[in-house]
Amino acid sequence: MNAIAAELGSGLSIVNDYIGLGYYITENIESSIFTQGVESIRYLVPSSISVTGNGQLLVRTEGESGAPFIGAEQIEAGLFVLTGDTNVFSDSNNRIAYDQTDNAQLVYNLCSGDLPPNLWVSGVTDGASYEFGTVPTATCQVAHTQEPKTTPCPEAFGKRIPAA
Repeated sequence: MNAIAAELGSGLSIVNDYIGLGYYITENIESSIFTQGVESIRYLVPSSISVTGNGQLLVRTEGESGAPFIGAEQIEAGLFVLTGDTNVFSDSNNRIAYDQTDNAQLVYNLCSGDLPPNLWVSGVTDGASYEFGTVPTATCQVAHTQEPKTTPCPEAFGKRIPAA
């Protein structure tokens, strides 16, 4: 995976380590458009990842100094996601990760393409008071920074995919 990440110019890479043995649940979720609605993630024996450049850390392992193990980076028109634990996306353990934690929400966020637009408001100051007749004109700009993805993720959301 590191060779693919480097070829793409990504700032994400997998560290050659293993963190813990067994299933764990972490609430170390970084604030991101990709983690909206995600409060906990179940995982199993991940490797940590290195996040540099334009890479964005999404999830750390449990504990105060949790190790980074899921990250994402927008590269041109696509989204590169790197995880040190594929169990996060597979829910092959009796649906526990999808039913009792927010793994399914994370998968949906990463695959759906339903990202909120960027919004800029100018001309007025947040929380300011203005005398009658002196309120400046507010202007608003909206930009979508990502086109909807064409992956089959939303159609497969929450369903087991049969082996080929």
